[in-house]
Amino acid sequence: VKGRLVVDRSKQRNYIEEGAATSPTVMTKSVLITAAIKVTEGRDVAVIDLPGAFLNAELDEVVHMVLRGKLAKLMVKFAPQIYRKYVTLGTKGEPMLYVTLQKALYGCLRSALLFYLKLVADLEGEGF
Repeated sequence: VKGRLVVDRSKQRNYIEEGAATSPTVMTKSVLITAAIKVTEGRDVAVIDLPGAFLNAELDEVVHMVLRGKLAKLMVKFAPQIYRKYVTLGTKGEPMLYVTLQKALYGCLRSALLFYLKLVADLEGEGF
């Protein structure tokens, strides 16, 4: 069970209906049965992993995120002319940088669905 929180530590589920946040998945049993059939028929089977897959999907809503401490400092070090003026200090003096996401990010509730929709559109666009 995973819990996901938004900036004010409330749950994302309060803002997003369950059906609007999940991508289709298969049962492990189905994958194993299909693989067994393919092996019996002498077919090739391949598995791929797409590192950073969610970063390929554009968000379709405004999502704000806060970067705290070392991560906020790193952003300022990377591009001080862009980020320095937006850094504030939290109640404990830690640097905080509020950002607006442009791409889906692992941990966002709808990321898997957005990536799935993009993948399907790309595959259909290639004739699959």
